[in-house]
Parts: sequence; structure tokens; C-alpha cells
Amino acid sequence: MPDKRYREDVKTALDDMLLAIPGVKGRKMFGLPSYTIEGKVFACNYREGATVKLPDDAAADLLKREDVIPFEPFDSGKKMREWVQINRSRAEDYHQDEGIFLQALEYVLELAQTGG
Repeated sequence: MPDKRYREDVKTALDDMLLAIPGVKGRKMFGLPSYTIEGKVFACNYREGATVKLPDDAAADLLKREDVIPFEPFDSGKKMREWVQINRSRAEDYHQDEGIFLQALEYVLELAQTGG
């Protein structure tokens, strides 16, 4: 039975794109597929889409897109600062957001290296 907390087709698309990057590892975070660099999560597969951690200004810019919403995990009603959720109907379209995923990776890598 598929896990309804994430889309398997999105996981496959993200695996193909992100796990090919040197240093990126896949792991589970709260039972959800996520992607790490230096042990820090920069992206996650959640419900209908994919989440990414970005600097506040970049996250705010992305929220102007119709397919991007604030990340509010597990119906908590609390938005996670620096995190947004990209919801694409076709999983293969996440490849169009590769630059966003790379920006998230670089941001989290910078935070890991500076102790932030």
C-alpha cells in the first residue's frame, strides 16, 4: 500500500536528480524521503510535492509562484521558516526546478560549514 504522506513518482524524480550530485544522500526524516548534504536536510518529498530550505528572500520570491506554498508540516498550522513546498502535477517537471534544489543544497551546505 503506497504511503499517502508523499508521492512515489515525485520521490523517483527527486532521487534521479538529487542523488546524482556528489555528497547528496537520501534518508528518511519523520518517515519521509529527504535529501541531505553534510548530514543536513535541504529537501524533502512531502504530500503532493517537494520541500526545500532556502534563504528567507529566495523563499519569499518563490512564494509568488502559483505552484509554491509555505511548508506547514503535518497540519500543524505553523509555517517552517525558510522552507517552501513546490507542488507540480507532473513529477518529471521537478527537473525544471533543478536550480532551486541546487540553491537549497548550497544554502544548507553553507549553514553546515558555518555552524548555522
